[in-house]
Amino acid sequence: MSLLFLSTSVAFVWINSTKKKYFPVQLQLQLQSPTLGYAVSMVLSCPYPPFMSEDVVRELQVQHKLQKSDIVIATYPKCGTTWAQQIVLEALNCHENIEAPTKCPWKASTWPEMSLSCSARKAKISGAKAVFDYCKSCDSDKVRVLKTHAPHHLRPWNAESGNSGRVIVVTRNPFDAAVSMFHHACDNEVFQYDGRAQGGVDSFCENLWMEGKCESGDFWEWHASWRREYEKKFSKKRILWILYENLTRDPLGEVRKIVQFLELNVSEKEVNKIVGRSSFSTMKQNFSENDAERAKKGEKIKKNHIRKGGVGGFQSIISAQVLHKFKQLHTENCRRLDLNLELFPT
Repeated sequence: MSLLFLSTSVAFVWINSTKKKYFPVQLQLQLQSPTLGYAVSMVLSCPYPPFMSEDVVRELQVQHKLQKSDIVIATYPKCGTTWAQQIVLEALNCHENIEAPTKCPWKASTWPEMSLSCSARKAKISGAKAVFDYCKSCDSDKVRVLKTHAPHHLRPWNAESGNSGRVIVVTRNPFDAAVSMFHHACDNEVFQYDGRAQGGVDSFCENLWMEGKCESGDFWEWHASWRREYEKKFSKKRILWILYENLTRDPLGEVRKIVQFLELNVSEKEVNKIVGRSSFSTMKQNFSENDAERAKKGEKIKKNHIRKGGVGGFQSIISAQVLHKFKQLHTENCRRLDLNLELFPT
């Protein structure tokens, strides 16, 4: 028998057959706080959700090649990922004259690191084998919409991809993102986080989020890694940078920008339809209906995945003392990493 992974509270053991060519994926779990918990899987020194496999992430960077038609949504967690997925998928529906709306964006838009980590563990195969099978099954003629929360250096594709595919980076002000991440961590038992009982949002911001201990690591380093790539010569032809706050304030204008970037044949009437189908009220209703169906089947439900989606709510949630410290850190990190403060409007 071999030890697969160990967390503070539980160990998991698998029995390996000597006939198998591949060993099962391994997870490196740790609790980010001895008192609050917050479990992560350390992947190449970056904190990922507990289900993520370093083996899979590494192999995606070796084996997985982006295709010319691929569209990637790259976001720091809780910065508008599902919203961007919904918009892109609805825009593709319009381009391809598909009338039916997208009600399950997470099914139509793959998170390769997550899906392959989970499938490899379930099938008891290595990350190398899981990624190999995935790459082999990819249809080069089909438009893939992928998502990732990885910093640029851990992006789930190899250097041979070159300028293939297009990437939409969505960013959000760190204060609202932190509050949303707090609720996400509390509502998902996989993180083993008891934040509401111990310190609430303030403790989460000070001890985890501002310290870069949440999934995907340091917020500012994450954005700096993608910004450096965005600023390279010719990169702006394949990377679009969208602000969450602009999506909130001018959804029509931002959807037009996305449609133009993807070079899709979409009319102004269809742009309005995309905005309607990707509104928070519509997405929340879709998620409620999906959750009800999953509950009937006895399947797991992702609690409060679509919560509020507003701008500036942090001001009545984070205490004045912690917010002052938070804003100071934000300004210092933006200056240090050459990030324009205008990228994070509040």
